[in-house]
Amino acid sequence: MYKFVRSGKIKGNFPEAVRWAKEIADYVSGKHSPVKVHVYTGMFGDLNTIFWEIEHKDLASIEALSAKLVSDQGYWAVVEKAAGLFIDGTFRDSVLGSV
Repeated sequence: MYKFVRSGKIKGNFPEAVRWAKEIADYVSGKHSPVKVHVYTGMFGDLNTIFWEIEHKDLASIEALSAKLVSDQGYWAVVEKAAGLFIDGTFRDSVLGSV
């Protein structure tokens, strides 16, 4: 089992950034079923970071979803709505494997 995690630091408008984070998660979950994107925020420490998490059965499914998103114009339209909501250069991607 693998988890893909993306995080980004909010620039200022926390409620708007959370709304958008849920919007992009709903779009990907709805358009690319059976993918289910979960959205989290920190509970302690740095509270201005949003995390998106997707559970995958194998590394190939992570690669396949990535390839689909690159060519999904609807996805990019939703991405464009985030302009100004996050601090440039703060997005990080991680892939976690179960042990």
